[in-house]
Amino acid sequence: MNKIKIVNKKAEKVATEIYKEINSLMPSIVELIGWVEEKIKSKINISYIDLDGFKTSGAVYFEPKMNCFQIWINSKDFELRQRFTICHEIGHIIKNFNLKYDFSSNVEFSGNGEERFCDRFAAAFLMPAELFIYKWNSIKDPIYLKKVRLTNVFKVSGEAVYYRAKELGLIFE
Repeated sequence: MNKIKIVNKKAEKVATEIYKEINSLMPSIVELIGWVEEKIKSKINISYIDLDGFKTSGAVYFEPKMNCFQIWINSKDFELRQRFTICHEIGHIIKNFNLKYDFSSNVEFSGNGEERFCDRFAAAFLMPAELFIYKWNSIKDPIYLKKVRLTNVFKVSGEAVYYRAKELGLIFE
C-alpha cells in the first residue's frame, strides 16, 4: 500500500472512531473540541485573524505557560472554509498528541503526510463516510445539485463535498 493510501486510511479510521465516540447525529466542531480537550487535558483557543500575508488558512501551536493549544484561523476565509480549517488544525493536535492512534513510528505521517492526514481527517470528521454516502445516494439530482444540497447538510464548501465524493468513489471524473 502506498504512503497516501496509508495516511488516508488512518485519517478515516481516527475520524470515524472519534465521531462514533462523540455519538452525535451530525458532526459538531464544538463537540470535537470538547472531546479533544478532555483527552489531552488542555484547552483549545481559537482566534480569527488576518493570515493572508502568511498564505495560510490556519495554524496551531501549543502555549505551555497557559497549557493550551492556540488555533489561528484566517478571518478572511469564508465560514465553511474556516470550519474545515478548524478540523484540520485539530487533526494536527490529535496526530502530534498521539492520543491512542500510534503515529510515532510511521514516516508516512511526517511533512506532507501530516498535512494529508489533517485534510483527510477534517473531511472524514465533517462528512462521515457512512452518513455522506447515505445522503449522497438519497439525492436523485445531478452532481452539481448534490454538491449544493450536501454543502448545506454538512456545512462545508462545495469543493470539500466534491473531493469527499471522489474519495469515497461516488464520482468518477
